[in-house]
Amino acid sequence: MTFQKELKKEIQRLQRLEADLQQQLQEARAQLGKLLSLDDDAPKAPARRGRKPSRRSAVLELIKTMPNGMGRGEIIASLGLKGDKSAEQSVSNALTLLKKSGQIKRGADRKYITTE
Repeated sequence: MTFQKELKKEIQRLQRLEADLQQQLQEARAQLGKLLSLDDDAPKAPARRGRKPSRRSAVLELIKTMPNGMGRGEIIASLGLKGDKSAEQSVSNALTLLKKSGQIKRGADRKYITTE
């Protein structure tokens, strides 16, 4: 086998591996989102001023798990909220508040990352 053929074969193998890892990452994000949503459903002490910070904390915890950051759509999908306009808006609101409070920022690729 020539070097070119071996190289092409190795590139194809690595591309398949990358696709498999991407699929595993998406599945892990979905599972994490479900777990964080379950945590949101747990009874909590009332927040000050009647506000419920659970969506913010779920979004922040999810972003913390991804060192390369996450986009808004990825966060919504990971939390299992895609299609629920009200829930999608609450994620957007949480992102805005987290950004204003300095807990997250947007990277050069426009993904949200933690400032810690």
